[in-house]
Amino acid sequence: MKTARTLRFLLGLLACASLAGILSTAQARTYSLAGDFSYETNSADSLWSFRMDDYANNPPTFLPLLTSTDLNANQTWGTDFPTPPTMWSEGTGYWGIGKNTTGGPLHATSGGGVDWATNEVLLHPKGGGSPARLVIAWRAPQNMVVNVHYSFRKAMPCGNGVGYELRKRIGGVDTELVSFNNIGAGVTLDQLGISVSAGDQIFFRMDTWGDAGCDITGAAIEITEVVIANPPIITSQPSGGTVAEGCTFPYSVGASNATGYAWYKNGALIPGAASSTNYAVIDAVTNNAGSYTVVVTNSVGAVTSAPVTLTVTARASHTTVLLAENFSGYSGNQNNLQYQTGLKVSHTGTVPGWNRAGGGTAHAVDRTGSGNYAIMFWQDNVITLASGIAANEATATYYVDFVANPATYSEDTQRTRETDGMVIDVLRGDDTVLATYTCQPGAFAGNANFAPFGFSYVGDGSGPVRVRISPLVASGHFAGAIDNLRVATDYVPLTPPVISQQPSGGTVVEGSDFTFSVVASGSPTYQWAKNGRAIPGATAATYSLTDISTNRAGTYTVVLTNNAGSVTSSPAILIVTPGPTYASYLEAVLTDNPIHYYPLDETNGPTATDLGSLATSGGTYSGGFTLGQPSASSRLGNCVRLDGAPGSLVDLGVFHPG
Repeated sequence: MKTARTLRFLLGLLACASLAGILSTAQARTYSLAGDFSYETNSADSLWSFRMDDYANNPPTFLPLLTSTDLNANQTWGTDFPTPPTMWSEGTGYWGIGKNTTGGPLHATSGGGVDWATNEVLLHPKGGGSPARLVIAWRAPQNMVVNVHYSFRKAMPCGNGVGYELRKRIGGVDTELVSFNNIGAGVTLDQLGISVSAGDQIFFRMDTWGDAGCDITGAAIEITEVVIANPPIITSQPSGGTVAEGCTFPYSVGASNATGYAWYKNGALIPGAASSTNYAVIDAVTNNAGSYTVVVTNSVGAVTSAPVTLTVTARASHTTVLLAENFSGYSGNQNNLQYQTGLKVSHTGTVPGWNRAGGGTAHAVDRTGSGNYAIMFWQDNVITLASGIAANEATATYYVDFVANPATYSEDTQRTRETDGMVIDVLRGDDTVLATYTCQPGAFAGNANFAPFGFSYVGDGSGPVRVRISPLVASGHFAGAIDNLRVATDYVPLTPPVISQQPSGGTVVEGSDFTFSVVASGSPTYQWAKNGRAIPGATAATYSLTDISTNRAGTYTVVLTNNAGSVTSSPAILIVTPGPTYASYLEAVLTDNPIHYYPLDETNGPTATDLGSLATSGGTYSGGFTLGQPSASSRLGNCVRLDGAPGSLVDLGVFHPG
């Protein structure tokens, strides 16, 4: 069962006796522009605050009554009031909050005016200009469930009337609860069972819909706390799913009797996701995948949702990424949080590395509130990559992918329509279009849930390309928002062989061996050449010469070739020096100073002489032999002829016995 402990906040003088009667008997704290809603009362907790534009701070900056910002009604409305009431306005604005402090009723002299009672509050949003809204906000001092009771009446007749939106801001994200475009003579309504956490806001956004004469008087807002006596109950479980990398996946949970929410991933509390029924994985990466739960609490107890699984699909993998732009280098005029979406929107900005053109200026939305920008396109706003990228090899395929959504802007005349979209062009160096793609992310639906898009094109070899992004048409609407733009390819460009170690020459003596070698990359073939002429069969990374003669001297090179081209090595010079000349073979052998040397050139006697440096007494001829025989060359001298019969030999005695 529920029991109620009432905490009420009152804005303005009550417009009807029934509401006044309720408040007269209720135990309540009240705040009003006619009474307690003053600088002194609100300096401690600043539960109530107001601003005069579309872009409230979070919470909106509280502007005190009766300070140097004071104006009077005649300063803002000419001579409508013979005796001017006090006006409380932001700076010297033409809009604000008024209070009749003159001690008697006031009557406007224009527009069929309505009497303005003593101490009555009047809300005057600016009409026909920008900013055009007056925002009155209340900030929750703690986790609680509240009922909102409010009453407004129109101050004077006018064309389109005056209206309002009642919104709830939780964790920086706004939800519209109710909206009236024309309150007519007046309106009194209740909004019950709104769950808020400490710091969340409930606010009224007043709008004249183009008519400056439309004001609100008799404004009263009452906020009542509902005390929960039962534990929370989850009425709608979160759902898991699959999201593409770089996109957004929203979670939500339905609950009753709830005053607090805390979201968890794999059992760990998610920072910043502890005060909302909704949570979103923004600009998802693969490590966002996991199991998610939410713990719903109130002063009585807590309940945990069933776990749900999020799967994050990685972006396609390519061999080479030629452009990766997340636009987070954006710099522009920060407008703080938008009422429509709770996201920060900037304009008149620039993106490093991109040129800006067109009548519009570069807008951006901060997806996470921490400088994670996506670029939005308004009217004929165009951005073009300043420098070319090497994404145009003939016949090679290139892939362009990104994430996009309708621009995060819900103003009815400017929000993205189904027919709006962005055009992504790939430009050649002469600005002709090599490839084009139209992205239509759909109509704005009150969220910032990005989705993946992409296309491919084939290069024509005409040189580096640039990327241009522009609206499909200058429609007067925002064309969309884009983030995480990438240009990639699986093509691996061929390059000619690269020599990392050149061949070296040298000097050798005639009769020696020598090897040339080269080290290179690029999977080449090889062809060695001497003095510019190809050497048949010399087609390996090495080329070897054996028993070199003097005619092998010369300049050696090697040509390395693959499909991308060829390269010729540095020349390597081989020098061959002639060997020494001797009158005889005997002289040549003795020049090497052998230890033992038996020339076997005797012409008589049985002894084989040893001419070595450690000569023995010589050997002995035995058996069938004939001395003094001619050898194959006269330079070799005489030789001995053995008949081959058993026992025919030269016995070297002690040096080689037997």
